[in-house]
Amino acid sequence: MKKIYLAILQLTIFASLHAQADVVKDSLSKKNIPEDSIFIAPAVEAYFHGGAHEWGMYLMRNLVYPYDAQVKRIQGSVTVVFTVEKNGRLHDVHAVGGPEPLQREAIRLIKDSPRWIPAMQDGQKVRAYKTQNVTFKLAD
Repeated sequence: MKKIYLAILQLTIFASLHAQADVVKDSLSKKNIPEDSIFIAPAVEAYFHGGAHEWGMYLMRNLVYPYDAQVKRIQGSVTVVFTVEKNGRLHDVHAVGGPEPLQREAIRLIKDSPRWIPAMQDGQKVRAYKTQNVTFKLAD
């Protein structure tokens, strides 16, 4: 009887330790990320469907050089920052640098893009900041 009791006690302790390990493992793999968090450097960056090449193609096909900037020969690079939401939509798109006459077009170009693949952190879709330079160059 004593041997059966020890075997049951050992099984109970083993099962209890195993269950605790599973709880710890689950809590580490599924961290509670606050809903309003925006990541600067998530584990997996947000990206455009088709990757960097398709993103570059989208930018080239859809950029419209502002007429006034062409006439005044204004060139340069506009830095645009934005948030990729969990559903892939872009939000809070704004220019933080570059020639002012080109900023409106750079913002429009980014805002009008199709949905992106959202960033991931700890196996969850998360909001993430992105930065994009849009270069305007006139032919000589």
